Amino acid sequence: MLITATADTPKRPQVLRNGGAFMKSLYLGEWEKPRVVDGASPQAYLVDQDPDTVVEPHYHQTEQWQVVVGGAGRLGKHAVGPVALHFTDPCTAYGPISPDAGSRIT
Repeated sequence: MLITATADTPKRPQVLRNGGAFMKSLYLGEWEKPRVVDGASPQAYLVDQDPDTVVEPHYHQTEQWQVVVGGAGRLGKHAVGPVALHFTDPCTAYGPISPDAGSRIT
């Protein structure tokens, strides 16, 4: 399991189904989602979402914490900016996530 918090943190560009782009940095765990949700495989990513992109509503099979540390935008109907905290139960949809015009959400 990877645990890191340095400038050498692994990063991967990601492409959304709607064509938008974002950069994902892995800080804790594995790149891929666990096949079995057992609470023993924590993951932590930093997502740097480009302006004018939308992450469509979706859900995960495990608890999700979103922490906005930079930029401004909307998570669902709510305005977010530094430092916003959002929690979602397993199998509960959340989103869309969209930066304000000309802003990035990190």
